[in-house]
Amino acid sequence: MPFLTVSAADLQAYCRQHLPAHGDAVANLTAVGDGWETEIWSFDLNETPLILRLYPGAGAAAKAELEFQTIRQLAELGYPVPRLLALELDATLLGGPFLLMERIHGPLMGHAYGRAPADQREGILRDFVRLLVGLHALDWRPFAADPGAVPTCASESLNRLWALVRGIGRADLAQPLFEHLSRRAATVATWRPALVHYDFHLHNILLRDGNAPVVIDWSSAEVSDPRTDLAWTALLLTSWDRALSETVLAEYQRQSGQALADFDYFEAVALTRRVLSIVISIMDGAGSLGMRPGLEEQLKGQMGYVRQLYAMLKEKTGVALPVVESLLAQGQ
Repeated sequence: MPFLTVSAADLQAYCRQHLPAHGDAVANLTAVGDGWETEIWSFDLNETPLILRLYPGAGAAAKAELEFQTIRQLAELGYPVPRLLALELDATLLGGPFLLMERIHGPLMGHAYGRAPADQREGILRDFVRLLVGLHALDWRPFAADPGAVPTCASESLNRLWALVRGIGRADLAQPLFEHLSRRAATVATWRPALVHYDFHLHNILLRDGNAPVVIDWSSAEVSDPRTDLAWTALLLTSWDRALSETVLAEYQRQSGQALADFDYFEAVALTRRVLSIVISIMDGAGSLGMRPGLEEQLKGQMGYVRQLYAMLKEKTGVALPVVESLLAQGQ
């Protein structure tokens, strides 16, 4: 359920002032989704179908601006993203910063894959991987505040995650694990930086009119090692179907022409991110990580999934996390 209530009158007033060319009649305002960091509303502005992406958590303005600027730059480079109409950072208007963008008519790629005959699924996965390989092949420099200062070491995303965990006073959760992964990072071969989506999966791609892909949800985008992105995608797909994840990894190597050297390290970082984001949300509230307030109640029902992820992480790194294990024991 949405954490915030959007007023059609307030939205109409905003559109009247900022989007006069589109008219001012707001109709069919409906909450259509709530992810980990945003709430999604659909509405019609006169006869134009639009999406409202609302950011209710901590650091919401920065996330909204990041997503807006990332989509804008991607559009300029010809990458398939939604058309933007507005960015609003004033949280007082609708309860949080927000984006307005076109509403894509068509199914999610994940739904299309699930409904497709077996002989068509391979083609859908090829298209899925082609979008990811194409993203990583783009010039990453327009997306970096200071391209000359972008590190190329494998520990970049790990260091940011560790800084976040320490910044909210949760170093007790996983310091031995971060120390282990930092040592491992020093041995990892360097790749060219890339713009990474960091939540690239089949349900973050819409098929315009059932055919043309449009990639959505760029609130986590950053410049990093592309294996960071691929490892996160593989982890998400594994929770759906391990064989599907393995197929995507093989297809990525085929299309990119690059062997996934040291990929076990990036898998461990992805698992660390997933486990800690859920555990910290449950213990301290999802808002502590800038995610949607109230999400922790949903996550408490996923302890079996967390237990599975933690077992994978412990097997991959050999590092036990007593605080996490205590939480999992309480959830039995």
